[in-house]
Parts: sequence; C-alpha cells; structure tokens
Amino acid sequence: MYNYLDNKKWRNKTVRWGNDFSLSLEKALEEKGLNTEIDLVDKDVIVENTALNQVEFAYTLKVITNDKLNSDTLSTLKEVLNKVLTEKGLKEVEEYQKSFFRTKRMLWEKDPSPVFIFDFFVISDNNGNYSRLVLKKGDVVELPMINKDDLDNKEGKLRSFNLWDDTLNAFINKMNMYEERKDINHPAFVCFIESVNEVYYKNFEQNA
Repeated sequence: MYNYLDNKKWRNKTVRWGNDFSLSLEKALEEKGLNTEIDLVDKDVIVENTALNQVEFAYTLKVITNDKLNSDTLSTLKEVLNKVLTEKGLKEVEEYQKSFFRTKRMLWEKDPSPVFIFDFFVISDNNGNYSRLVLKKGDVVELPMINKDDLDNKEGKLRSFNLWDDTLNAFINKMNMYEERKDINHPAFVCFIESVNEVYYKNFEQNA
C-alpha cells in the first residue's frame, strides 16, 4: 500500500541530494553524447511503499532527440547511471524494469530516516512530445504519452483553481489500485499523467 510521506524536512533534504545527483548524471550522459533532462516528477507525489518499507522518489529521465531510441540507448543509460552511483559509493542498478531503472535501497547513515529508492522513468522527448520506453521481448518500443506543454498547462490550471488536492488524491488511489492488481504497466509517472488528465477532464471538459 502507498501513503504520502509526512516527514517534509527529511523529504526536502533527500530531494536536494537527488537534484545534485541528477545534475551529475546529466553531465556524465552529455559526455556520452546524450542530451538529457532529469527531473523529479513532482515533490508532492513522493510516496511510501508500506509493503516494502521504503520511500519511492520518481524521476523522469528525458532523452531529448529526434531519433528513435533503441536498446543501445538503454545500455548507455545503465552504464553511465552505474558509473555515477559507484562514484558516490552506492550500489549499481540491475536490469531495466519494464520502463524505468530502480536504484538499490539507500538511507542516510548519520540521520535516522526511512529507506528510500530512486526510480528513473526513461522517456524520449521529441520536440516536447513524450514517449515512454518499454521493453518488449528484448526490443525497445516507444509508446506516445503526452505533450509537455499540454501537461504543464493542465497542471498549472489545476493548481490555480485549487484542484491540486483532488489530483493528489487521484494519484495515490491509482497507485494503490494498480499495486493491488499487480499491474507493472502503470509506474508513478503514468499514474501522475492519468491523474492530471482525469481531474482536468472532470472539471473543465466533461460538461463543456
């Protein structure tokens, strides 16, 4: 079961470290010829997985390109991610998990805290059009998701009309629903997009 994290001080500390890690990873990927942008999906949707006793931070790892991505891209991403993790004294990630790389469990040694992991959800960004990278029988398939401007505009409107709490409720409900179904095709970023679209449609399009 998923719950929202209450310890905001610890959350903010870990988010700051994650931002620094993301910048290091972006620079290392640039050296390999990959133009990327790595962002936390949203600070409001950091959740605690009570079944696994860990806090899960969802990141988007956007590969900005007009070209089709393939298994070589994923191999490079894994190689560089593991290099940066190793340099920071952390354990390497294993195989690509359907649509994301998941770190090993981490914790702050000198600060009593929950165990946490980072998920790097890999998407291609083609002129602002997001597609998720899914492995199917060893092949990389790009599945169109949403346009960046569309997502940003909807999120901005939901916030300005005080509908963000409704969006967060929709998100945690979806995370728990898919977890109960053992559905691995709806990781956090997919649930986030679905929640934004659902609440936006209900309030601005359903009766238009």
